[in-house]
Amino acid sequence: MNNRVRIGMALAGGGLAGLAWYLMRWDRLILGALYLRPVALLEVVRPLDVGGSWMVTIPTVALVMAIYWRPGWVWLALRPMGALALSQLIAETVKYFVHRPRPLTIAQSGDFWGYSFPADHAMVGLALWLAVAQVIGEVWPDGKAFVLTIASVAAALIGWSQVFLGLNWPADVLAGWAFGLLMIAALPGPYPPQAGRIKKRR
Repeated sequence: MNNRVRIGMALAGGGLAGLAWYLMRWDRLILGALYLRPVALLEVVRPLDVGGSWMVTIPTVALVMAIYWRPGWVWLALRPMGALALSQLIAETVKYFVHRPRPLTIAQSGDFWGYSFPADHAMVGLALWLAVAQVIGEVWPDGKAFVLTIASVAAALIGWSQVFLGLNWPADVLAGWAFGLLMIAALPGPYPPQAGRIKKRR
């Protein structure tokens, strides 16, 4: 990841953090407007949230480690695990100090607990899936733009589902994305195994 990309991600993260701070005063209004939607859509959107849960993130990390754990590729194998662990640690630490309660709509789901800011599913989803896309992109340069696009769309859908399902306030999701972008921008590497790259077809 070159410096321009790092700076862009850091600026985007800072912008999202500022927007999250500004929107905290409008959270209740925004969430109320979103609740003017068919109840049947809840079950359609609910699976999107799973992309940021431990039921998906931990097996994904294990799969990446199993595939990439070989001489010269260890850093790539460890990157998604590091992104998952660090993003979860940052989210839980911030939650501990901020103590922002979740929306009252949280009663609709028994799978969520604790404080709301930042949205850990949004942060973990962005950090992990971008890290996985970076790892894949380093050994498949031709597909880097494709996998990064898929990861970005997945992260956006995971965060949006948190608000749509009433599990987090909108500002919490924006803050989760902001922390995730800043964290990925600050992480060193990835360091590609040059000999292991998929060669371009001529």
